[in-house]
Amino acid sequence: MDSKKSYLERTAQQLKEWDKDIESLRKKVAEATTSAKGEYQKQLDDIKTKRANLEEKFKALRNSSDEAWQDMKNGLEKSWSELKQAFDTARSKF
Repeated sequence: MDSKKSYLERTAQQLKEWDKDIESLRKKVAEATTSAKGEYQKQLDDIKTKRANLEEKFKALRNSSDEAWQDMKNGLEKSWSELKQAFDTARSKF
């Protein structure tokens, strides 16, 4: 079982990686043709929304007590999964 500290460190690292991916996708949207730009922007906006939701849950988990963090971890992992799926979808379309 993960300790809270190691779980938070891994999650923070993944958030940094996803921030780089978001920037890369933003550049692709900017370079896209006019016909594709709208769909790409929609995908990017969805990712940004999911990223913000994950950040909120991450902050709540980081501030939780050692006893409560395991319960809160489930909500964060659900948001994590949704963001990962949004990235996978966007990558397949870009």
